[in-house]
Amino acid sequence: MTSPSNAFQNPTRLAAWHRISCAPVLAYLKYAALRCAKNGTMRLSLAGFERRYPSSRESGFTLIEMLVVIAIMGLVLAMVTSFRQPRSQWLQNQTAARQVAEALRDAHGQAIAEGHPVSPQLPHLPASITVSVQAPPGGIVFAPDGSASGGEILLGTGGSEIAVSVDWLTGRVASNAP
Repeated sequence: MTSPSNAFQNPTRLAAWHRISCAPVLAYLKYAALRCAKNGTMRLSLAGFERRYPSSRESGFTLIEMLVVIAIMGLVLAMVTSFRQPRSQWLQNQTAARQVAEALRDAHGQAIAEGHPVSPQLPHLPASITVSVQAPPGGIVFAPDGSASGGEILLGTGGSEIAVSVDWLTGRVASNAP
């Protein structure tokens, strides 16, 4: 008998190899098909183990079972999505400081790119955060050469404060937030 790798090179050998190696499998499949037609079920026996596949009337789920499972999944999903951790004042301060620093850096880049002075617009912050701006009379303004008027923005809630400062010479934005 030839091996499969040699048999594929010659079509005559391929047909002979196929007949020899697949003959027992084909005979068993014919036998199994006759049994299925006789019983209405399919039984496959491999090494002494039998597995019964039920007919189409016995398999599947009822509509009620499916609806109950979908309802339970919906309840679990609603409970998981409605759960929220309590807000931390410290995290609110951190987030507000990052948003203010980002707005200041954007204004600094815009002033350099467009070639004219830009006053930053502070983002909308939660009402629980107090904001105090310590800057020259015109507010914080970024110049086209990269410098700024300088100043500091203090953000605080519940006794903790975070300072976001703007260096007047370089326009660098820094925060004392950890």
